[in-house]
Amino acid sequence: MSKEAEDYFLNPPPGSAAARAVDFGIDLTLTLQNLRLTPEERIRQLDDFIAGIAYWCRAKQRRLRLHEYSSEWGDFELWHGLARHLCV
Repeated sequence: MSKEAEDYFLNPPPGSAAARAVDFGIDLTLTLQNLRLTPEERIRQLDDFIAGIAYWCRAKQRRLRLHEYSSEWGDFELWHGLARHLCV
């Protein structure tokens, strides 16, 4: 990614779509972080996310105890909330 593109997201020009997004409360550093990844890395990241959701769907089905949560999956509250909404 070019230096100009990074600067656009880190210091968006007033009135730009990026500036409006920041004003709305969107963290553009996350967008920038994703844009730094190669397409293959983005796919791997998505695959990891899907695997995490599948894990929590199975955990919900089995009613696993909270102590069985593995920190390798990241933020517990995030996964628990997603599983509650995505796993029917």
